[in-house]
Parts: sequence; structure tokens; C-alpha cells
Amino acid sequence: MEQASRLENMRKRHRKTALVQWLFCILLVLLAIGFTLFVWFTPIKIETDAMTPTFSSGEIVFYNRFYKHVKSVERSDVIVYYDANGAVRIGRVVALAGERVEIREGTVYINNRYRVDESAYADAAVFYMQETVIPQNSLFILSDNRLMHQSNGTDGAVVGLNEVMGVVQFNLTDFTFYG
Repeated sequence: MEQASRLENMRKRHRKTALVQWLFCILLVLLAIGFTLFVWFTPIKIETDAMTPTFSSGEIVFYNRFYKHVKSVERSDVIVYYDANGAVRIGRVVALAGERVEIREGTVYINNRYRVDESAYADAAVFYMQETVIPQNSLFILSDNRLMHQSNGTDGAVVGLNEVMGVVQFNLTDFTFYG
């Protein structure tokens, strides 16, 4: 009888220990998922149609905050950045530091010879921008909706690398991965 009681106590302790171990594992998994989704990858809601046709207003995308520290930002990456007024914006990298960028009849030219093929993602709009040299540690950004640039008179943005918040990696709305 005493042995059965001791055996039952051992089983109860084992169940408690197993339950604590499972709860600890579940907690670790939830922390890892939370870290990944809200520290490493950060969600942002697209507020305008500036990136149409790539992203539409109302879509939610996740950007990788650590990307720029591990890998250099490249031409055609979609980035989240702070503009000159401190507002959060999203745009596509068109030219890199040290390059000369010019827009003639809506076509982007890099160093007066490399024509950027944007047919896969940018709306066509005929506008011009004089040749500009992109400063060191900076990027030249345009939105994909070039008609928006034409209507509001903006020529794009020169953004310092320190103003880049991250590179868009995932669109939650249609489950598309980028980069």
C-alpha cells in the first residue's frame, strides 16, 4: 500500500515536471515567433498608392530591420525609410551611391548608359529629371507609381543609408516573399 502511494506521488511529480517542460518549450517558441515578427521583421501598412502596382493602399508588408546591417541594399530593393520631414515612406531603390541618375521621357538612366528596365513593376509616366550624382552613403528612391510623381512634381528622393529602416521582405496580403 505504501509503495503504491509512493509510486502515485512519483507519477504526479513526473506529470508536473513534463507539463512545466512543455509550457517552457511553448513559451520559447512564442517568444521566437514574436521576436521574428515584431523585432526582426516589422509590419507596416501601405497608406497610399505610391507603390502601385507592386503594393496597393491598405496592404500590410513586413520589412527586415537587420537586412542593411547584414547585406548591402541593392538596386530594385523596396525599402522603408524616413523622408526629409521624418515621415515614414516606402519606395524602390533606383540608383546607388556615386552613380549619376537621369530620367528622360520617363526612362531612368544610370551613368548615362545603363537603362533601368522597370517594366515589371513601374507604371509608365513621361517625366524628366536632370542628371544628379548620388552622394556617398545615399540611395536614390522612386515610387513604382510614376504617374504620382508626375502629378505632384516630385523627382524622387535621395535618402541617406542611416534613414533606411529596412528592406521589404514579405507581403502579408498575398503571401509574397521578396529578396
